Amino acid sequence: MSVPIARTVSELRGVVAQWRRSGATIGIVPTMGALHDGHLSLVRKALERAERVIVTLFVNPKQFNSPADLIAYPRTESDDAAKLALLGTHLLYVPDTEEMYQVGFATGVDRDHRYLPTSQQEVLEKAAEFGIRGGLTMSMHDHRGRFAALTFASNEAHPPFLRSLTRYEKAMQLVAINVHIHARRRLAEDCVVDGITLTRREFECLKWAACGKSAWDISQILGVSKRTVTFHQENAKAKLGVRTINQAVVRMAARARS
Repeated sequence: MSVPIARTVSELRGVVAQWRRSGATIGIVPTMGALHDGHLSLVRKALERAERVIVTLFVNPKQFNSPADLIAYPRTESDDAAKLALLGTHLLYVPDTEEMYQVGFATGVDRDHRYLPTSQQEVLEKAAEFGIRGGLTMSMHDHRGRFAALTFASNEAHPPFLRSLTRYEKAMQLVAINVHIHARRRLAEDCVVDGITLTRREFECLKWAACGKSAWDISQILGVSKRTVTFHQENAKAKLGVRTINQAVVRMAARARS
């Protein structure tokens, strides 16, 4: 028993078209090969939920910063195919780099595509009402779980600038990250430190402490008692989970740099 293998986009589309005409549900499990138990568990889950399952095997060069790492990555197509055959996988898609990244390659969504969910169609149709018919969106995620996106939009479905953007993908990713950092500084709440919201007075007391002012100095600047300043500083320390004002100031300084 062996699993059928497709190596070109046209072969893949031909098989998928047949399945769709029969009304079959299709599941896809993308991998870079060298399959282990984790991959196989995903394939089993897909087989439980879909009538036809495709596993892709493509060692994507864009996933590697070092050419040496790309060369060293294990290629085990025969072993992978044998494992997938035992599970009953319906198709293994194994393209090469030239097939995946053809001349003029760009990813996107056709807003008239009949297979899009209604919710996605509504979003794209609404965008078209405002003259947005094509473009590129770059997503960003940070270590705190926050995310954002930078979009280059056009009134054309396939704008010419897409080719330049995809050619300089890594540079544009850096641009997107820097735009996001500056936008967040402009739009974020003034009194948020490391995702923790302080009161306006707590924030002011920390800000002046960061300038080297003592509790007495801050009381004179804000026109409150020294005891009130200490009260707000203690609250800020408790919220930030630190023991000293200096530690709280460091957290605030990190906020300014992020």
